[in-house]
Amino acid sequence: MSKYPNTFSLSKPTYSPSQLDDYINNKYVQGSTETFPGNLAFSEQKSNYIDAGNFALKEVFLKIPVSPANVTSGTDYLYHTLVGKSGWRMVYHNDRVVHQYNENRYDQIDHLTYGHSKLLSRLMTTVTNNALADVSLSDDFNDMAQQVAAAYLSTVDSAELLAKLKTTIQRFVAVYASIDLPHYQAIATNVAQQPDAYLEKTITDVHHFIDLIQNWPAILKNTQALELAPFSISADNSR
Repeated sequence: MSKYPNTFSLSKPTYSPSQLDDYINNKYVQGSTETFPGNLAFSEQKSNYIDAGNFALKEVFLKIPVSPANVTSGTDYLYHTLVGKSGWRMVYHNDRVVHQYNENRYDQIDHLTYGHSKLLSRLMTTVTNNALADVSLSDDFNDMAQQVAAAYLSTVDSAELLAKLKTTIQRFVAVYASIDLPHYQAIATNVAQQPDAYLEKTITDVHHFIDLIQNWPAILKNTQALELAPFSISADNSR
C-alpha cells in the first residue's frame, strides 16, 4: 500500500501505490525543496514556445475555447494537452503558491456538487486523451482548432470511448468509496446511482464543444465588437 493518504489518489486514480508514492515524492516532497535559479523570461515575440502565465492562455483562447465548463473544473488544462501535442513548447517554473484555507471550509461547501464537478472534469479528460491519442497538432492555432474539432467528432460516439468513460466512472466511485469520510462516501453513492446520467451529459457536452470550436471565430468577432461601457462596474456598485 502507498505510504501516502489515499485521498491523493483522487488526482491520479489510475496510479498504482508505488506510482502514487513516486508522484507525491517528486512533485511535492522533492519539488518543494528546489530553488528556482533565475528570473522567468517573457516575450511578446512569436517563437516556438509558449510563455508561462496568462499571456499564453490568451493566445490559445483566441483561437480555441476551453472545454465545457458547465459544473465542472480544470477546463484550462486542455491547453496543456494541445500545446504538448504541437510544435509549441511551454515554459515551466517551480515557483510555489502557499494557500491558506478557512479551517471550516469543508463545512461550507456542497460536497455532492463538488464531487459532480470533479467527475465531469475527469470524464472530459478521458474524452480528450482518447480523441487526441494519436494526433499531432499544427503549430498554427487556426489549423489546430479544426484538427481538435475533427478529433473529438471522430471519437465522441464510438464504443471505445463509451467503454473508457464507464471505466473512468467506476474508478472514480472506487476511489471515493475507499476514503473513510462521510462526504466522500456520499459522493461515491450518488455517482454510483446515476452513471448513465454522467455518460449522457459528457457526450452531449462534447457535441456542444465541437459546435463551439467550429463557430468560435464568429463568436469572437461578434463579442469583440461589443461596447464594453454598459458592462463596467463602478466603485459604488462593486460590492
